[in-house]
Amino acid sequence: MTDLFPMKVGLSSRRPDRPMPGQAGAATLAVAVIMLLVVSVLVFHSHTAGWLEQRATTNQVRAKQALAAAEAGLEVALAALNDDTVDSNTLKPARERYLTPSNGNFSSTDVPLTGSFGNGLTYSVSFTASPSPANTFKIESTGESDCSNGICAGKATVSQVVRAIGFTRLPKVSSYSPPLSAAAFFESIFSGSVEEVRAMSTPMTSAASLSTSTSGLVWLEGTSTFTTNRDIGSSASPVLLVVAGHLTLDSGTVNGLVYVMGNLTICAACNIQGAVAVEGTIDSPANVTLDSAILGKLGTTAPRFAKVMGTWRDW
Repeated sequence: MTDLFPMKVGLSSRRPDRPMPGQAGAATLAVAVIMLLVVSVLVFHSHTAGWLEQRATTNQVRAKQALAAAEAGLEVALAALNDDTVDSNTLKPARERYLTPSNGNFSSTDVPLTGSFGNGLTYSVSFTASPSPANTFKIESTGESDCSNGICAGKATVSQVVRAIGFTRLPKVSSYSPPLSAAAFFESIFSGSVEEVRAMSTPMTSAASLSTSTSGLVWLEGTSTFTTNRDIGSSASPVLLVVAGHLTLDSGTVNGLVYVMGNLTICAACNIQGAVAVEGTIDSPANVTLDSAILGKLGTTAPRFAKVMGTWRDW
């Protein structure tokens, strides 16, 4: 029987679904191409993500640099407002380039304060006066970074409200009396606290340092006696003198406002030309001459500008 079907037995040993050698190579190639495409997409995505991250980091650095320039601009502006240096051309304090004094009050000149810190960092500051309270200003500073040919990549703006710390217009003598505390009396004379005024004053430890060239806001620490026959301050550049102790005036004339935290003694031949505020006692009030011109001058030469806390803002 087996001899009758030789071909059938031979045919049963073949595998009809086996691919040809050329078909197997095509399948391998297709898989390789797909894998290559997948890897290419992953590489492109990774490159794009890295590029975007680099751009974001660069922009963040520029923004931080611009913010730092704007904040520094605020400090430069505050220093300019407190600059008593007289301009050799205008013969006026440097602050009057940006602020105009009038009857003890200031208004803005609308002149911006601009400058550069180098390395492409610039700032521009404007001053805006507030109608109430008087002598309060909004300082707005814009900082820019990575600047070249007038084009800057980063920009930030910050603002700060500042106020002038000066003094209240006085009769020739003003004396502390309860129920006010000494600190409240001080603040009724100045528009700031003892700590604020002291921080912005020119400190002196000896009356020997005072002369006719002394002007502006001066803080004299401790009990003092003026024994040298010389004047303090002048009618053109008066002094706003705070004495943290007793004061004995044995000679000369003080031109300006004198605030004494202790007792004030004035000799018969001595004089204070301006006004006096005393927390203790004064033995010779007649030797104080009220001088409105000197007080008016002090209103624009002695003030210091301080930040109003809680008004800093960036956007």
